[in-house]
Amino acid sequence: MISDQNKAAVKQLVEGLGTNGSPNAFDVLHDDAVWTVMADADTFPVSGDMPKPAFIEHMRRFRDSLPSGIHVSVTSVIADEANASVEATSNALLANGQTLNQVYHFAFEIEGGKVVRAREYIDTARALSAFSSKHPAGSSTTTKIRFRLDRDEDGWPPAESEGVWAEPLGNDRYQIVNTPWFIRGTSAEDVVRALADDDGVLWFSETLVHGGHQTIRIIPRDDGRLNGDRQAVLDAFAPLNISGEGLSDQFRIVALDIGPDTDVAAVKQLCIDGEADGRWYHEEGNVTPEWIAS
Repeated sequence: MISDQNKAAVKQLVEGLGTNGSPNAFDVLHDDAVWTVMADADTFPVSGDMPKPAFIEHMRRFRDSLPSGIHVSVTSVIADEANASVEATSNALLANGQTLNQVYHFAFEIEGGKVVRAREYIDTARALSAFSSKHPAGSSTTTKIRFRLDRDEDGWPPAESEGVWAEPLGNDRYQIVNTPWFIRGTSAEDVVRALADDDGVLWFSETLVHGGHQTIRIIPRDDGRLNGDRQAVLDAFAPLNISGEGLSDQFRIVALDIGPDTDVAAVKQLCIDGEADGRWYHEEGNVTPEWIAS
């Protein structure tokens, strides 16, 4: 049936918006197709009509800006001979260290098996909140602080020091603005003291205020069902509103930032369950008494 063919086509197209989709997904678009983001141009940077080539280029640039790509999942498809409606979700780690968990509705007009018109509806407030992080790591207002690392007999962690971004507060005080990978006892939002050495490098001295965040490291197993995929780790924790930062392909580590309003017991249980079923290993980088007691 044509409606079933249209369902399959638009599902392929929407999944193809993610880096997990088919590389030929955009073939579903008619050469003269127009893609419209239904957002207010005065409040959202991406809005209005884009012809097919402009839309494909927009998606290429967006995906290239994401450290670990973007995973798109279709949750509902309704179609007939000329129209289709698709609901979907996505999860992506942004360059500013925030995690974007987005929801979508797409309305498609179809002719001869090709999409000729697409209207995209997204949660613009959610997007703006994620992209406009309060403390964008690496911005002109932040500086880097180095922490010395204690290495074990096997040489782990794989560095003698780690640098994290922090916002200067004055009087040698700095607030950490990204999630550490290897540092123990420090998390995002902590206020620390740091002193410069003779070369001007800032080195951690002491923690002054704990910001209430916790850090858990997840190492997806290459021999497990996640195949070492860091994005799959973020997808697993996304329903619990957990953000994270991924390290390089060499180490495949995801550092999870657990905020003070998080369901700590649920996060801890997922860490344990994932290790038990072979998806990952996990370790506690910085936890509170609430974590230990849960």
